[in-house]
Amino acid sequence: MNFCTNCRINKKRCPRALKVKTVETDRKVLPQGTIIHGDYQIYGVLGAGGMSVTYCACTRLKPFVLKQFNPTAENRKNLNMQKERATFIGEARKLLILNHPNIVKIENIISDEENIFLAMEFLIGESVQSYLNRTNRIFSEQHAYNLMRNIFDALETVHQKGMIHRDVKPSNIMICALDQTMKLIDFGNARQIDTHTKSAVVSSGYAPIEQYDPHGKQGTWTDVYALSAVLYRLITGKEPQPSYLRCIQDNMHAPLGMEHGEALMKGLAVQPQDRWQTIGELRAALGNLKTKAISKASSRNRQTKHVRDASYDRPTEYVRDASWDKKTNYIQHDHSVSGEKDDVQVFEQYKKAAESGDIDGMIHLIRCYRKGIGTKKNWKEAWRWSKKVAEITVEAE
Repeated sequence: MNFCTNCRINKKRCPRALKVKTVETDRKVLPQGTIIHGDYQIYGVLGAGGMSVTYCACTRLKPFVLKQFNPTAENRKNLNMQKERATFIGEARKLLILNHPNIVKIENIISDEENIFLAMEFLIGESVQSYLNRTNRIFSEQHAYNLMRNIFDALETVHQKGMIHRDVKPSNIMICALDQTMKLIDFGNARQIDTHTKSAVVSSGYAPIEQYDPHGKQGTWTDVYALSAVLYRLITGKEPQPSYLRCIQDNMHAPLGMEHGEALMKGLAVQPQDRWQTIGELRAALGNLKTKAISKASSRNRQTKHVRDASYDRPTEYVRDASWDKKTNYIQHDHSVSGEKDDVQVFEQYKKAAESGDIDGMIHLIRCYRKGIGTKKNWKEAWRWSKKVAEITVEAE
């Protein structure tokens, strides 16, 4: 097995080998190579928000995302840091009880007198925002709901646990490359529903009017607005107008030809009392927008049963069960008894099918590159084909 000489983990999981992109920030951050809690080694900064800095880090087993309580200078000046720190720890502990396949998993809380970190699973893929920026795609009403239906479920779970996310937006929804799972991330701004005083956290276009007021009454209706704004962005291709500007002149209208336009716009009502109050109400208002097979190709792929291999600890990595091959057009190949020549022929068969656009062929090809079946192990090619599968699944109508 090939290990990184820096972090000592398998190169297939190493941020350096995967060329994870890091960013520069003017905030005081931990330098690369810093060891946290005797186990997590900092690789670099992934991003910075009003109250935190997010790092990529890794242990001897796998990569993680570490979120550090690290407010901006302005927030340190205007907010009670002792209170915000206590809130960060308290709410982080509550997030540990969230257990949903479409919510990023928080695995540990690390705190001492100086720092607080949340250790979360490292997801391989891209955000919905990144996908939209790259493709400029506009979705049909039905397709937009198909994409977001699992995020509806995730938010309902968050609300049932007495929490609100407060920062639902395309950049906080990840499309995982290997299985196309949509996951809600970045709970740094999450709060209890019954918390009366909350810091003013806003994402222009997705934050409702009550989030611009530190003492504004926030609740499940706050996330309803943000989720409705994400749907609006998918369907229209336009960033929603900031809610504070809508108080002056509202230029947002139901998309032309949208069957459930009025229901969507009620989710985007400027005043909280005029809005759907829960995710369930928004879902019910969308009426007959129900889960449908996206396309023949992706439908065939979704009939494939995937199970999590408990012995394999890589986030979002899945293996097929015995029924997998029975549901494809290919004959199962026993690589343990076949010769190298047969492996090469099978690899070429899968490659030809993948290049013709067959999703099953692509998935087989990814496995060949990952396992070195009929070809040399090539994680970059496996990653490239995983992205193609993700794109086809997301783009299919």
